[in-house]
Amino acid sequence: MHMREAKQKAARFGAPAAGRWWWRLMPGLLGAGLLAGCANDRGPHPELPRVGVSSGFTSLNLCSNGVSPAIYLTSPPAGTATYRLKMTMANALVAPSWQFDVPASAATTAASGSFGPNARTRATITQGAIADFPAPCPPERQVYVYRVEVLALAADGRSLGYGWGFASAQSLARQLSAERNVQLQRQKARDEAAARGLPPPAETALPGAGNPNPVPYASGSSYPPETSAYFFVY
Repeated sequence: MHMREAKQKAARFGAPAAGRWWWRLMPGLLGAGLLAGCANDRGPHPELPRVGVSSGFTSLNLCSNGVSPAIYLTSPPAGTATYRLKMTMANALVAPSWQFDVPASAATTAASGSFGPNARTRATITQGAIADFPAPCPPERQVYVYRVEVLALAADGRSLGYGWGFASAQSLARQLSAERNVQLQRQKARDEAAARGLPPPAETALPGAGNPNPVPYASGSSYPPETSAYFFVY
């Protein structure tokens, strides 16, 4: 291409003149602006004690017949009367959110089995505790990722603790297939143990069931790097 043709094409498509040096800096400036506006990875309520939060979607929590998934909490504050739950789709440009208030009576509480400074209390917001739950129903080959936030409230409305985690949901067909594979593996392990005269092995969790023993983040610290890509924007 001749130089004259290149200049004509550049002018036709609105390219900046060579003397406009600032144009070359625009990608870096835009990136810095986006990071400055989005890199609030500490989340809201940094002043509150941290609560570990974990959840996940099984086939029982998907599509038209889905019920709300179990949500596992670590170190929920004493005196909690209500858990305010917020679910936000993290992998959507315009992220829809849902908020629910669940009474603390809908959660079961148990000690962690540890003692001393590492002792923690665990609580589980039971499956189906959220009324009118908008169950996700991802299409085939898509995964929806949700940020699950939990704000512990006292009876007088005071905020006692806060935490968040992520839960992913795949299509119902893929989830059912994954669960069937786990069931087959469980049965194989039981058969092998029985053939050797051993007790049945401990069963692994179903895919998407979440980690029932999440660790809360230290008070006042930033969130762990593996989740810092999902920034809060408030």
